[in-house]
Amino acid sequence: LHAHRPRKGESQAGVFQHVHGAKISTGKIDENYNKALDAGAIGGKILGAGGGGFLLFYVDEENQSKVKDALSDLYCLDFRRPRTRPEN
Repeated sequence: LHAHRPRKGESQAGVFQHVHGAKISTGKIDENYNKALDAGAIGGKILGAGGGGFLLFYVDEENQSKVKDALSDLYCLDFRRPRTRPEN
């Protein structure tokens, strides 16, 4: 989860700017990440590579509609993690 979220009024821009010297974000990714956090997402992660990918967010159920509304210009793929482990 996002451990370095700035306090209210501080800039979130560039959160993902450099990991091991490689730029892995863009202004648009940062903007959408911030929108999701401001709407109630607990944290997020960039997934994918090569000109395509995903933003994955962890959001409590009570905030999911707010986050979806904040990112309404993006495609949303809903999925749920099973509450219990399936038996083998």
